[in-house]
Amino acid sequence: MKNVFSRRLCVIALSTALTGCYAQVEDSSVSFVHSNVGNCSPEDTPCIPGLPPVAALSDLVPHFTVDIGDLGPLTNSQSKQGPVTFNTSLILNQALISMVNSGSASFDGINELQLLAAPAGTSTCSPGTCVLVAQYTRDAVGVTQLALAGHGANLLDIMGQTHQLEVFLKFTGTPPTVNWNASLDLDLAIKTRANLP
Repeated sequence: MKNVFSRRLCVIALSTALTGCYAQVEDSSVSFVHSNVGNCSPEDTPCIPGLPPVAALSDLVPHFTVDIGDLGPLTNSQSKQGPVTFNTSLILNQALISMVNSGSASFDGINELQLLAAPAGTSTCSPGTCVLVAQYTRDAVGVTQLALAGHGANLLDIMGQTHQLEVFLKFTGTPPTVNWNASLDLDLAIKTRANLP
């Protein structure tokens, strides 16, 4: 997982100290990359087996953990660092799942794909534990990439006090019929306001 938040959030703390009241930082497009959704080793080995068609939402891959990082403002939608209070939102604009070194594998038969998130350590995505954060629309990118539009949930509220999310990919339709692997790109919008008393 590639984390690119740290440098931006250091600017917040510095600005707050200089202004004496509050500072706000917004970035409408920040990238996270989860390099293999099948937890393959090595990463470029196609290790997700082909599956038969399904009519009801089913797991496309085993659930996996996304680590947001332990920087203070990204631990919760509201947090304190010394005298500074941070109010933060972390919203998923879009997710893109892309085939990696997977030969003839294709997403052409996928009818629906949902990206759901839950607090770290959640093993079953049952109603009430998982939140829909993005969903695939069939007009999206193509047979080796699927674009999922974000649903506006604040990921920090889902995480609670942890620094991690458990991610589930649920699908209907016909998945790849040969072994495959993929990367997951998360395009996120971050907004943080830092207030001094």
